[in-house]
Amino acid sequence: MRDLMRTTKLAAVVCLLAAPAASANSFTEDAYGYYNGDECGALNDMTLMIEPGVFQFHETYCEVQSEEWNFPDAKVSLLCFSEGEEWQQDLLINVGGNGSLLVEPPDGSFSVVYQYCG
Repeated sequence: MRDLMRTTKLAAVVCLLAAPAASANSFTEDAYGYYNGDECGALNDMTLMIEPGVFQFHETYCEVQSEEWNFPDAKVSLLCFSEGEEWQQDLLINVGGNGSLLVEPPDGSFSVVYQYCG
């Protein structure tokens, strides 16, 4: 039993160390980086770049209008632009222990797991 408790505590510490540090200020600041829904390496239509205040999908640029950040969950409201069009998009995001992002709209009509690539 003692060994099981030590193993469980070690696993919890490893998970905490693997997860991105949360500043509680801004999801886009904490999640800054390059993600991909397929595989890391080449830029493709599953690429997501996050910068403070910005989500850049393959051919879509989105400015953060508002965000709620309570690690590991975030809700962002975006104003997006692509091919001469503009629209509002809300997303729910869950940060995984390995830094991956589960991204989906509030209605759950789709979901994408983006792995952190750097």
